[in-house]
Amino acid sequence: MPKRPDKHRRKELLHQVRERQRAGARAALPLPDHLILAMFDMLDRALPVLGCDHTRRLTRQFLEQQGLPSEAIFAWLDDNGGYCDCEVLANIYEQWLDCRRGVIDMADIQGMQAAIAACREGIAAGQSPFGATVVKDGRVVASTHNTVWRDVDPTAHAEVNALRAAARALGTIDLAGCTLYSTCEPCPMCLAASHWAKVDRVAYGATIADAEAAGFAELAVPARRLAEMGGSRIRVDEGPLREECVGLFGEWKRADKSSAY
Repeated sequence: MPKRPDKHRRKELLHQVRERQRAGARAALPLPDHLILAMFDMLDRALPVLGCDHTRRLTRQFLEQQGLPSEAIFAWLDDNGGYCDCEVLANIYEQWLDCRRGVIDMADIQGMQAAIAACREGIAAGQSPFGATVVKDGRVVASTHNTVWRDVDPTAHAEVNALRAAARALGTIDLAGCTLYSTCEPCPMCLAASHWAKVDRVAYGATIADAEAAGFAELAVPARRLAEMGGSRIRVDEGPLREECVGLFGEWKRADKSSAY
């Protein structure tokens, strides 16, 4: 089996892959979540035993069995990350192992993916690059983006919008048992709103420093530190998909539809 690139090299490669995707080299790979999970299961079994070339053939067979356009998907993989060289495959495999070991929670990945999707909807609509999702018992209750410019409301941050939508959907202001996923570390206002809503946990992707670097006038107080200072029961975690969340600022700048505030 080819030697896996080190962690730094894998991150660098995946960053290049995402940049090529954003530049429009090809559309994002259209695989539904349940098939991605099935592929991960297959990779977990096949890659350590068969190596890259055999796993590539097995992957092609798997896609064809699912009625998916294997040639188009392999063309995408070859154009966006050197699938032949195995780096992307090895990275996917490592992430799946992390999920199985409990290092990464698949529910966290799915929650953050929903927040990222909401953020991209906001960028396309001319809004600021922030998205948030509220999840309870494994179900997405609300998923929204920042609407400060649309609503002419400086408090219409993605997290506040998501908490409002979740409260309406559940018919209560008590969001105990919920997790709030945010593409960016909550500002003090949004963390306070999360405290009042009594969510169990907040998980974020990019940091306040990343938002500040993108031009936003942030209050440089880490969310976890603020929760500790205030004696809040909320658990604040660095969530998954940080690089993708940071990349949203670049997508927003390239769209050039709204400005920072």
